[in-house]
Amino acid sequence: MNNKTKQMEPTTKEIANKLVSRYYYMLPNNGSLDTGINSCDSRYKEAIECAFVAVDEIINTLNYDIRDLDVRDNILLDLIEHWREVSTCIQKIKDNEPGSRWTLEDIINKTI
Repeated sequence: MNNKTKQMEPTTKEIANKLVSRYYYMLPNNGSLDTGINSCDSRYKEAIECAFVAVDEIINTLNYDIRDLDVRDNILLDLIEHWREVSTCIQKIKDNEPGSRWTLEDIINKTI
């Protein structure tokens, strides 16, 4: 019997937050919280837009694969739906919807 714990698949909320975070830390920073083109606030907004572009490209590629391969398999359709849900979660982050972003409590409790 295998005692290894099965790793949980990340939720669409976790994927959305991870994408935004990865882009946020890749963008230049001027050290200011809210002033200037490279402020933390500006970088965060730009990271959200970068995440949207990445997800859109994934969806477009999957749509192309369906057309090109003439595949009607549920796997590709499920993947497209999954990434649309990620895009919806990114929109919730952008709209600052309560519960859409990771919180300090999530990080401390390692629920993310």
